[in-house]
Amino acid sequence: MLVAARALETARQQTRESRLLAMVNERLHKSLDRRELLAGIVEGVRSAFSADRCAVFERAAAGTRANVIAEATTTERLPESVPLDGDLRKVFGGLTLRRERLSPRAGAYGDGARSAIAMPFIVDGRVEDAMLLSFNSPRTLEDSDVGALRVLAFHIGLALSNTR
Repeated sequence: MLVAARALETARQQTRESRLLAMVNERLHKSLDRRELLAGIVEGVRSAFSADRCAVFERAAAGTRANVIAEATTTERLPESVPLDGDLRKVFGGLTLRRERLSPRAGAYGDGARSAIAMPFIVDGRVEDAMLLSFNSPRTLEDSDVGALRVLAFHIGLALSNTR
């Protein structure tokens, strides 16, 4: 019975990953503009993970802030620019960030965020953008969530590279 339950859970994860990749491929075929591509993807990712917000950030020219270039949310929107705090610096440095016990605060996570995951987009060998999913309720982020987002980030990085 345990083996059957694990097989069913694995099948669900693979189905979710397949749907995410199909959504990305559909957006790629419909758009060659970078911002338009990202704007279409964030809503699909937000709903696939039942997140309260999904945003893509790019580092501002000054290097001390990050600009929101695409966002999908069920709550209030993020500001157009947020300070480049320690967490965002890590993601722009190429690391995946997983936070499960946030105290509600504004900034990159959004007002009321209790848990979050952030992933860099590597384009042409360097980190160009970062995607952040945040949840207003405490949520344990499974390794399968991280794996699905890594696959997604890889495909989006390729898509961004191809839009050039």
